[in-house]
Amino acid sequence: MSLAQVIAAYGTGTYTVHRQQAGGWSNGKFVRLGAESTFTIEASVQPMTGELLKDLPEGMNSDDSRTLWTTTELRTASLQIGASDVTTGGEPDVIEIENDRWRVTKVEHFAILDNFYRCVVTRLGAP
Repeated sequence: MSLAQVIAAYGTGTYTVHRQQAGGWSNGKFVRLGAESTFTIEASVQPMTGELLKDLPEGMNSDDSRTLWTTTELRTASLQIGASDVTTGGEPDVIEIENDRWRVTKVEHFAILDNFYRCVVTRLGAP
């Protein structure tokens, strides 16, 4: 069994993802360009390792974080600076795990593992 098959078989479940559409600033107010969309993914949720906890993006620390392996590319918060304006590329995806909502804070692509993504998720509302 390959490593990709082990990851796919270990603790895999179906999870709902909520994705906000991109938006931009208009007259000093943030305006969404569309409604939230939802879709399901197959993923394996794992406990966080100490190394990944130390490597979380600045300001995204949480007492409750997990690692999620999936073949679906998820989004984190992004910021694009245009020629005359600062616009957001979108908000991070939010995933429902065990009736809690989790924000995607980091995504790494592992093409060598049959195109898997390792995502760090932090529980919303966690201290």
